[in-house]
Formats: sequence, structure tokens, C-alpha cells
Amino acid sequence: MSSIWFEQSFSLGNDELHVIFTKTQEIDPQSGAIVKAHAQGVKVGAITYKQVDGQWQAVSRQPKFGDFGEWGDVPEVKQAEILQLSPENIAFMIDAGGGMGGFFESGKALFAYSKDSWRDLGYVQTNADNSGACDEAPSDEGGSIPCWRYTGTLSIVPGENAEYPDLLVTRTGTESGENGVSIVPAKNVTYVFNGEKYVDASKL
Repeated sequence: MSSIWFEQSFSLGNDELHVIFTKTQEIDPQSGAIVKAHAQGVKVGAITYKQVDGQWQAVSRQPKFGDFGEWGDVPEVKQAEILQLSPENIAFMIDAGGGMGGFFESGKALFAYSKDSWRDLGYVQTNADNSGACDEAPSDEGGSIPCWRYTGTLSIVPGENAEYPDLLVTRTGTESGENGVSIVPAKNVTYVFNGEKYVDASKL
């Protein structure tokens, strides 16, 4: 089942553009209801218009260019932040995240537009905490897990790839030490483009 997710106007170079993002949700053939599972998101599509001689003209129609969301849906978006990757390439940054086992994380999903088409650049994590699995006060019986939390900001780092530059996440706060029971200052992380999506360089 396909429907409109959100729409937004934007500029790229000398062009004025407008995009309508769509979401295609999976339907259970037995019940006819939307499939709602934790790992079940939607297929994201886009119809993009460009202003030509004072008229809006469709320049691309992409029914399914990416995957996003969970529980069979995507979060509501009023206005996406825009990150200028290069003079001819921008990315819409969509809030994303989740939690499991008392650990929570959030960041940005990136949908990039260049050469009249959109592509899914993946997810960049900026924030995290263990608020659902830690002890604010040490236990007399020992075995307590200290609380940690960090937030991060995203910025461009010029690199070898001019179209898809490296992304630096500058983090402030604390994170878990390697032994899992200590906390250390949160380290900055760089995400690099691997030809398909952005990935954490420290995990390559």
C-alpha cells in the first residue's frame, strides 16, 4: 500500500525543486492489514519536480529507492534538515533510532539527491545512552553498571571523494569502556562512503 510520507521544496545549484516522498507498506495477504514487526519498515519512493520556465515539471519518479522505519511505518516528518555534501549533491537528514535491552541510540538516515535521482545513503549514529540498563547510584552489593550518555553533531570533512565526503560525528559525553563496566569520554567517529552507503570507519 503506497501513500504520501512528506513533501518539501529545496534548492540545488540554480535549480528550484520539490520532492514528494512516498511510503509503500507491506500488506499481509491473509488479513489485509499492514505488517507490523520491529524490523519491518517501508519502501521509500520519491517524485521530484523542477521549476522550468515558471512551470513545475517532473524530472524523476522512483517508486522504491530506499528502506526506512520499523513496525510497518515511518516517523512523521515536518521539515527535513539538509546537508550539502557537494555543490551538486545534497542529503535530507531524517531523525532515526531505536532501543533494545536498555540501550538507546539515535542519529540520521540520509537520503541524497544528485543528477535527478535519490539514493539511500544509510544511517549515521550520533547519540546513545544506556539509561534503561544502568544504575545511577553504585550498589553496596557490587556489580552495578555505570550510566553513560553522549550526543553528537554531524559535519563535513573534505576527503578523497568530492561527491560523498567523509562525515565527522563530534561526540560529547561518555560511553562504555572496553570492559563494559567503566565509562570513558566519548570518542569522535568518522563515517565514510563505501560506494553504496555511509559506514562507521572504525568498523571497517
